[in-house]
Amino acid sequence: MVNALHRLRTRNIHFIFDWDGTITTQDTIGFMGKIAETKSTSESTWADLEEHYLATHRNHDESYEPKKAERSTIAEEREWLRSLRSVEESSTRKAEEVGLFKGVTAADVRNIAYQVITESEVAIRNGWGELLAEIDIRQKSQTPPNLDMVSIVSANWSQLFIMECLKTSKCPMHLSIPEEPGELRGNQAHTIRIYGNEIQGLHSKAGSSGLLCHSNGRDFRTSDDKSKWIQECNEAKAGDAEKPFVIYFGDSMGDFDALLTADLGVCIRNEPPSRSQQQLLETFERLDIHVPHIFDKGIIAAESIVWAFNFEEVAEAIKKS
Repeated sequence: MVNALHRLRTRNIHFIFDWDGTITTQDTIGFMGKIAETKSTSESTWADLEEHYLATHRNHDESYEPKKAERSTIAEEREWLRSLRSVEESSTRKAEEVGLFKGVTAADVRNIAYQVITESEVAIRNGWGELLAEIDIRQKSQTPPNLDMVSIVSANWSQLFIMECLKTSKCPMHLSIPEEPGELRGNQAHTIRIYGNEIQGLHSKAGSSGLLCHSNGRDFRTSDDKSKWIQECNEAKAGDAEKPFVIYFGDSMGDFDALLTADLGVCIRNEPPSRSQQQLLETFERLDIHVPHIFDKGIIAAESIVWAFNFEEVAEAIKKS
C-alpha cells in the first residue's frame, strides 16, 4: 500500500467513504426504525418492513440464475447485484405505502442521531479523526483547484441522519449535503460532502410526506448506483482541476462495484468480520480477486484492492507514502 501511494504525494485524491459498517463499526439502517417510531401512526412497524425485505430477498435469491456458487466472473456478480434493485425498491415502496415515515421532521432525525451516538449505540471506527487530519495536512500543501476531496456515498435512507451522527461525534471537518447529486463545485478544503438518500419533506411544517424518493431525483439503492456515481464525478470534475485518484472505502457487497471502479479500493473489516464483511470476503475469494492487507510487503501500484482493520492503518499508510 505504501508503494502504491508513493506516487500520489503530488496527486489530488478523492477519498470516498461508505457509511454503514465502514465509517461506523456496524450497520445503522435499523435506527431508521427509531426515527419512524417518533411520529408514525401506521399499524405497520419497522419489524414488519424488515420481515418483508428478508422474504423478498429470499424469494429473489431462490429464483435467480446463476446461483452464487456458479457465479465465477465479476460480470456475473455485478449482474446479480444490479438485480437486487427490485428487492430494495420493494422495501421503499412498502415503507411509503404504509406511511412509516409520514410526519417525521428534521428535528426527529437529529434527536435520534444525537441519542445513538451519545448512548454509544453507534460507534465511529477507530482512526477516523486521524485519517481526516492527514487529509487536512495534504490539502494545506495543495493548490486549488487540485485539492483532495472527501465524500460519503451511502444507501442509508437519510443523509441528515449521517450528518447529525458525525456532528455529534465531533467530526473535525465541515459537513455538507450538496443540492445536486454530482455537485463538486465550491470550497473543497476541510469539507465532507454527503451523498445519498433522504426522507422527503423533513423540513416542512407538517413533516415528511412519507416518501423515500430524493428530491434531486437521485437515489442510491444498489452497488451499481455507487459505481455510476463515481464515474459521473470523474466526468464532472470542477473547472481546470485534474482528474483525481479515487480511493473508495467500503465493507460489504453493497460496495462491490465501487471498490472495483475506484483506482484503489480499501475494504474495512472488523475482527472477527461481520456477516456482510464475510460475504464480501468470500465473494472476492470465489472470484479469485487478490485482496492483501494494507501493510503486506510487496504490494505494488498495480494492486487495486487492499483491506484494513481501521482508519488508523490507512492514516499511517498515507503518512508513510
